[in-house]
Amino acid sequence: MPERSLASTLTSRALCAELGVECELVLEEWERLIPELRAGSFDAIAASMSITEKRRELVSFTERYYSNVVRFVAREGSGFDAADAAGTTIGAARATIASDWLEENLAGMATIELYTGQQELFGDLVAGRLDAMFGDGLGSYTWLQGTEGAGFEFVDEGYRLDEGIGIAVRHEDTALLQRLNGALEAILDNGTYQRINARYFPFGIH
Repeated sequence: MPERSLASTLTSRALCAELGVECELVLEEWERLIPELRAGSFDAIAASMSITEKRRELVSFTERYYSNVVRFVAREGSGFDAADAAGTTIGAARATIASDWLEENLAGMATIELYTGQQELFGDLVAGRLDAMFGDGLGSYTWLQGTEGAGFEFVDEGYRLDEGIGIAVRHEDTALLQRLNGALEAILDNGTYQRINARYFPFGIH
């Protein structure tokens, strides 16, 4: 299963333990995840992937393993306002619900810069090449707690643009989908999920 975020990685390991199997976690470029899954390069995507109708056409999803919102981050005191973003430059990760939303709602008003990697995106925000970034709320929360995120803040309450975050499998892999859903239900029932949640976040993410 490709590794993408802390929440996804920890949940993936807990699910593998619940299933009693040894899972290999590998890295893949975000834009290649669904094509490589469909090509058989790996068996599932556990990479903080939002469940959307568009993606459901290509893959099947488990029940959500966490919920998320998409949020703007800007320098403290910048006064950035997405409702008045004319003349600003906003960054987002490429091929995400965040980039889709920006292109549908702010193209022609703000300059939109798309990035392959999250660290490159945060780096340009810190360097002042972006007025704001728009992306995964949990990932941004983690970044804001670190040294690099000092001096930056969320500037909105967030946008819920998906049905939650799920694990993706090929449409034909119905047995695997059922096993993953069963394991997810088990770690929610036995407290494993809650212990992982409490270790890293002071709020519930499911």
